[in-house]
Amino acid sequence: MKPKRFIFLWIAVWECIKILLLMSAASAVFEKTLILERNGIYWLVLLCGGQLLIPAIALVLFFKKTQFTPLLPFLRIGKIITLFTCFIILLLELTRETVFSLHFIFLPFTMSTPLFLFIIFSIDLIFLSVILSLKEEKRRN
Repeated sequence: MKPKRFIFLWIAVWECIKILLLMSAASAVFEKTLILERNGIYWLVLLCGGQLLIPAIALVLFFKKTQFTPLLPFLRIGKIITLFTCFIILLLELTRETVFSLHFIFLPFTMSTPLFLFIIFSIDLIFLSVILSLKEEKRRN
């Protein structure tokens, strides 16, 4: 297996971790709403469902890159759309009068939502730069 292909495995793992982090952050942000309507979490899961396309494409490229090279532009577009959305939400969070604090069980400290989004944005930006630097391999017939 070529070492260059492992980047797709790392992207898939990161995307799954990111979805879990964003779901837990969203459930903390919408805590009062979820107390009133417990089934509201299903709406959050529904909204995140499309995000699973990025790790799915990354896993396909990890296992069969030469066969599915045409999927690489879709992975790039998905990361760009995700970064754009994260950037807009980050800007909106910075304009709020009050800053919401997130506390994750696995972290010994609380984190503000703008800092959390900035960390997510930065890691996604690194992965996007790596994805953009990859060249498409020609498929052999």
